[in-house]
Amino acid sequence: MTGGHDMKGRISVLFAPAGEADAFADNLRAYAKGAAASDICLYVDLYFTKHANKFLLVEMYKGDAVPRENESLSVIFGALMPESRREFIYPVYSDPPMRRRPLTEPFDSAVFGGSRYISDAPFGAFAAAYILPGQEEQFLRAIGRVGEKVSAKEPGFLYADMYRTDTPQRYLMVEVYASKAMLWGHQDFAHTKAFAQEKKQYEASKISAFTIRPAYSCGALARVHDQARC
Repeated sequence: MTGGHDMKGRISVLFAPAGEADAFADNLRAYAKGAAASDICLYVDLYFTKHANKFLLVEMYKGDAVPRENESLSVIFGALMPESRREFIYPVYSDPPMRRRPLTEPFDSAVFGGSRYISDAPFGAFAAAYILPGQEEQFLRAIGRVGEKVSAKEPGFLYADMYRTDTPQRYLMVEVYASKAMLWGHQDFAHTKAFAQEKKQYEASKISAFTIRPAYSCGALARVHDQARC
């Protein structure tokens, strides 16, 4: 587990207008490069989704300062659909530990190039969970326990980060595997199935999730291969 008191970040789920996905992706990359130039930036990770106009942006900074936090999304990123949203995040769990970034393997042999359709490229999921009041400590202990099993035993596991938010009992997670097949294979392991049953006792509502593919990464603790970095 990683305490988040010395880091603060932001997760943005962004929707570009129809037909503007490519230009918007370029805009996001430029934003990431600018953010990474700050001496307080730890990493900025951009992910594609299966929807051409939907993107996930994860930013993490030293201390309690997050740039541009008082500006609207449209001021920062340009034209956006109204369902776009962002929220502050604080890291509580990272595997491998965030301070051990960057990783060089197996990304060194992965294919990126900005494509969201390469079948054997890294592939992951973004999930949001609401935990019952008073159950957060037990939930996080369970996450840490199953995380140790995942990282020790599962082929293709690359990394997972969990964050708390300013909304009480709301947690967000990013997990990435070496390929889509390895992400889906994760569901078949005994420890995954056991945890799926265990976590129900902690959930205030059903976990929502969507799949992601790493696109770009910037900053001192960027995890992605150099060719995929901004």
